[in-house]
Amino acid sequence: MPATFRLRQRASVFFASISLLLAACGSSNLPDAAPPAVPGSGDGGIAKQRAEWIDGRLSVDVPVPVVTFGLSAEQAAALQAELQPYTVDHANGDLNQSLPPDIDELQSDGALVLVPLLGESFTLPVLPTALYQVTPAPAALVAEFEAALAAARLSDTRFDAIAMEDFLAAALPRHGFALNPDAPSMVILHLAAFGVGEHGWKVQGTTGFIEPVRLFGDRKPLLILDPSAVPDPYGSGEDFANPLAADDAATMANFVREATEYRMLQGSIYPVSTAPCHAVTGIMGVRQTSIAQATPLLRPVEEALVAEHIAAAFQNLTGGIASFDLKILQLPQDDPVLDALTRGEFPAFEVLRAYLSLNFDRYHVDHPGCEEYLSIVVQSDLLAVPGGGVIGIGTYDDSPGQRISMSWVHDIFRLTFDPESPVGVFAGEGKEFLNWWEYLFSHETGHILGQRHPHDITSNSSSSGSSNSFSSIWSSMSYQQDGRMIDFGANDQANWRRNRAGYALLLAAQAGREGSAEWQRAMDAASRLDWTGVWRALQ
Repeated sequence: MPATFRLRQRASVFFASISLLLAACGSSNLPDAAPPAVPGSGDGGIAKQRAEWIDGRLSVDVPVPVVTFGLSAEQAAALQAELQPYTVDHANGDLNQSLPPDIDELQSDGALVLVPLLGESFTLPVLPTALYQVTPAPAALVAEFEAALAAARLSDTRFDAIAMEDFLAAALPRHGFALNPDAPSMVILHLAAFGVGEHGWKVQGTTGFIEPVRLFGDRKPLLILDPSAVPDPYGSGEDFANPLAADDAATMANFVREATEYRMLQGSIYPVSTAPCHAVTGIMGVRQTSIAQATPLLRPVEEALVAEHIAAAFQNLTGGIASFDLKILQLPQDDPVLDALTRGEFPAFEVLRAYLSLNFDRYHVDHPGCEEYLSIVVQSDLLAVPGGGVIGIGTYDDSPGQRISMSWVHDIFRLTFDPESPVGVFAGEGKEFLNWWEYLFSHETGHILGQRHPHDITSNSSSSGSSNSFSSIWSSMSYQQDGRMIDFGANDQANWRRNRAGYALLLAAQAGREGSAEWQRAMDAASRLDWTGVWRALQ
């Protein structure tokens, strides 16, 4: 198994995402040995930036272009004055695997390693500083924007977020605003200047939609904020979550800074592997005693779960160096032991985790040289304990070095929450069907690949650690999207590459490679924000 991270810094209890208490959820070929180029990596036209290795961390300046529509030159200047350089200081960690007991861990760290959900907190080896560059859109671009806004109008109070994102991604480069996948841009819209009153945006996914939202993007290297829009019902109620006047520079700046924490420069939840490839095996367990499976109008798991959707999402996140192998097991007959152990659901997850750890090679499809990930999703029945909902967790402990996720979908939940159910009474608005299996595979495996939710951070730089105001983006990590799309957005991808670069540098430093020719090449790539170049230089 590739190198893991043995950082003995037991600093605090680290609660990783116990995800999806009420939330919905991919086979590919082995990637080529030589990783393909990441489109746009390091070629966004950005001049060299400060990049230094200080106290075991990559301290790097990251320009954040902020293009405004609807702010006057004076209002944009006031916003720029509020947005001083902002350093994002994040941490990540691991979760102890209490069973079977790890003797080495017991000797070095004591009995605390036996406590489930207790883990270590690691200082993230990347310390990025956002350098905001606020620029009002030029008149010619504003004229194009007004036409695009009219075309994106869906009703008196709603606009098409997808159409607007596509327009901006095409128009900004034409007017001199290059988009860099390694350092996405922000756009601020204030529609009062265009005669628009109360309004919100609609994000159309592949199996449903969400509305109204006031923050969207990530299908492209763009995050779009509309502080003039109505509150997002899913939001957290911060001062910036309500409609803001165009001259409220202080609150608007807080919106931008928190968007930087939660999206633009977000740290990882677990250490990101620096392996040359990533091999995910998905185990879909389907109980033959499931009533939902046999209910007319409810599509069976085998029809609803499309492996290629999840494989494509992992390819997007990693830049094309991930594989996904899917096994569908009919329970209990195909695997009576797995059937028995998964019946305890989340309360018994440590027992299941121990079993999967000891039998990892039995379930995982071998891809030599790749980091290994095992993701289990179970379509349960009415007899599971405790039952009634959907729950999942992605776990990583650097001692066994295994990345395992486990998820359950209970019959009661499918029967009552699926819009296609003949007895559905709590069907979610904007959903075509409960796309839970693809969602859980992509979401929980996303965690063990290193991804956080867009609503949580472990931060020394933000006053908050949780906010729902940034969940309306294009990402499988979002609870708000809830399976309406299966993908990882542009900020997910940029954050994954940057965090991987930090861990590549950390491992190289631990190996005594500072000052070597490859180290110099890596640091030069970091100064150009070429995160993939950093990783490649140290392979």
